[in-house]
Amino acid sequence: MMPFEDFNRHGGMDPDTASIAHYYNASRKDALFFFAGSSGADVHNCTSSLGRMVFDQSRGGRCASCYSLCMRQYFHRHFLHHPQMRFSDRGGWQSRSRFCLVAGGAGFDSRMLSSVQLGCIPLWTNRLALPPLFRVLRLETFMISFSDSAADRQRFVKMADLPAFLGCYAPAYATLLANLARVAPAFVWGNGSAFEHALLEIATVTGTRASGAMRRMLRLHGEAYVAEVLRVDLDGYSEGHVPGIGKARALRERQRRHDPIPGLLASVDRCIRSIDLRGVPAA
Repeated sequence: MMPFEDFNRHGGMDPDTASIAHYYNASRKDALFFFAGSSGADVHNCTSSLGRMVFDQSRGGRCASCYSLCMRQYFHRHFLHHPQMRFSDRGGWQSRSRFCLVAGGAGFDSRMLSSVQLGCIPLWTNRLALPPLFRVLRLETFMISFSDSAADRQRFVKMADLPAFLGCYAPAYATLLANLARVAPAFVWGNGSAFEHALLEIATVTGTRASGAMRRMLRLHGEAYVAEVLRVDLDGYSEGHVPGIGKARALRERQRRHDPIPGLLASVDRCIRSIDLRGVPAA
């Protein structure tokens, strides 16, 4: 885990703190994929084909009750010995990998936190549960996740060729990693800003405005962070109650016109759709 004392209360990560900055340095990533942990048993033989597994789960079949929705077992079965994939943290492989599997065994997986804090893009594979802070953060800017829509199920099945799937993210990787560094304090309590993000999440659920939390967010991270990283609606906040919110709104309007993420992810999606799974036994 990242040393929490290296986060400060004036915007999160101190770029001069080498012990943090190296986690988000792409040149230090010498493995493609990482997971370490128990895999559980594939008691229903769900892992022979990813496509059949997803179809069964979408219908509420036996594979829907599988530990980690069978994703830990699937990756262990088919990629354990791949030269660019690491299934042990000996040597600090989580911080040295580009993508990290986040597949909770029977609920939330703390690997989401460690992946963010160690500079490894989270690959959230639970299509039936949403990641933390999904109402507050633009998750697509720093992680990979899936819904249970028909389109996302088709995208999900392409992970049968996991090296090709993750390779499709190469043009977007530097941007995702930079955004991951930017958002990391949102997952740190105490001297990060998880408290403020949680208050905004609660306010979104209850349909209220958390003006105090938004003021603190602006003070901690600045107008650009609020405009570009948060997905929270800013229109209900007044400049009188939340100084700086007007500038954040103006920055968001400009960001919508110049945001590179939609174009990058559209390119990624085209690449993923082009993956040919013919001849891939695990598909």
